[in-house]
Amino acid sequence: HRDVDQMSALGLYVHIPFCPQICPYCAFASLTGGEDQYERYVEAVCTELRVVSKTCAARAFETVFFGGGTPSKLEPDQLERILVAAAQSFGLAAGAEITLEANPGTADFAKFKGFRDAGFNRLSIGVQSFADESLKTLGRVHSAAEAERAYQVGREAGFDNINLDFIFGIPGSPWTHWLDSLERIVALAPEHVSTYGLTIEEGTLLAERLRQGRWKP
Repeated sequence: HRDVDQMSALGLYVHIPFCPQICPYCAFASLTGGEDQYERYVEAVCTELRVVSKTCAARAFETVFFGGGTPSKLEPDQLERILVAAAQSFGLAAGAEITLEANPGTADFAKFKGFRDAGFNRLSIGVQSFADESLKTLGRVHSAAEAERAYQVGREAGFDNINLDFIFGIPGSPWTHWLDSLERIVALAPEHVSTYGLTIEEGTLLAERLRQGRWKP
């Protein structure tokens, strides 16, 4: 906590482990289902914020990031309660960037609008690819069309700061898939793009398939 106190800026990461599916490349703590645990988890995060704020010099968060898992699986009011707990325990700096990760398969205007009204001002959409074949290889449950629609829904819901996540180096994916995705990104013109080379993490389905010789990196 002493190191935290000496930092010039303070950020908060909130992990929401609930997810529509476990992607074969994902090594993050996540689980499918668990709807009966949503409320308990939200309360636990709020409690932890209050406890931690008492053990270090509380300062306003300049950035807040809800990742997962799929944070957009929860309801806007549930995530808002966590934001309120963060604001009450530490404070939120004026103009703080507050990001919500979203899976294209959970895109819904009313829900996205609810997240925007709750205080989230940046949306990060896990597109990963605009090629359906590549999405299938990655084990994603959404299509390229659904991903693009999620981006449009985010805009319609009032988000003027959107990030799109993409993965390159997908096994069996031709170079043209990556180029096509880049062209569509440029056409959409998001405020930010994050690209990741596909990595093989121990404990994932992808690592097991590699050991079985079912695919090559």
